[in-house]
Amino acid sequence: MSATPPLNDEQKKLEQMVIFSIDVAQEMLNAYEAVIPFGVRAFADSDEIKMKCFQEEHPKANWDELIQTTVDELKNSVELEDIFATAVVLSVESKDSIGVALQIDTRKGPALFVYPYHQEEDKWIIDEPTQAEMLIAPRVF
Repeated sequence: MSATPPLNDEQKKLEQMVIFSIDVAQEMLNAYEAVIPFGVRAFADSDEIKMKCFQEEHPKANWDELIQTTVDELKNSVELEDIFATAVVLSVESKDSIGVALQIDTRKGPALFVYPYHQEEDKWIIDEPTQAEMLIAPRVF
């Protein structure tokens, strides 16, 4: 039996950011039945994680405009603060499925994960992710 190696600080921060992002996505699904584009940033020098959604500030903005506003805000925060990683999170659809897209970006590069979700009775269930090849938003770093 082999033991799982311990997570390093970077892995822990990324894991915390993913859990935080999926928790917020779950709350949005429960409230709106969709995940409105939002951004998340994790700081290099602390365990703090911050989230920002621009829907209320820009109620007439379309999906692409909300994504671009989110990316612009994240890029600005990377320039002004010591940011370890960012994430852009939103609902995505294909012909036969729907999911939460979570695009993580660090100085080492981006990664996109899609968490399929479905409704059972009146409850939204977010399933395990798959890694995707394409990105949903421009890179932040």
